[in-house]
Amino acid sequence: MRFYTNENESTSYNDDGVTYSWSWTFPEFVGDVFYMSKCLRHIAIRAKASVRTTLSLSVQLEGQWSTVTRESAAFGYWDFNDINLANLSFSTDATPKKVSFPYSQNNFDKISFKLYGSTINEPFGLYSFAFETYEKGYHK
Repeated sequence: MRFYTNENESTSYNDDGVTYSWSWTFPEFVGDVFYMSKCLRHIAIRAKASVRTTLSLSVQLEGQWSTVTRESAAFGYWDFNDINLANLSFSTDATPKKVSFPYSQNNFDKISFKLYGSTINEPFGLYSFAFETYEKGYHK
């Protein structure tokens, strides 16, 4: 495995010309009271701005993983030296970016999240991950 050293060059993010996979799997969330039923309402991700970045978010409920979203444009910014029309963004702001979206899931007792990607020449840096839940009644 060989990584390049220029963190501003998108071609530095590959393994000698081949893509590599990355992921963050978060611990299982059971809330304040593990036996109460929970409802999920909102998810937010704050990440390093990159010219091109693609990430996927999956959620695990009742032991099954399912993909919630695949995001490619929200974390990008404009750079004339590295243009890709598929992930075009006119923002020149290179500070960390945030994407948030409503996501409704009712009546679960525990939940886990995973962020992952494997697109060649696309770096990713995670700053923050958040989700909004509330507890209601006993889980059946």
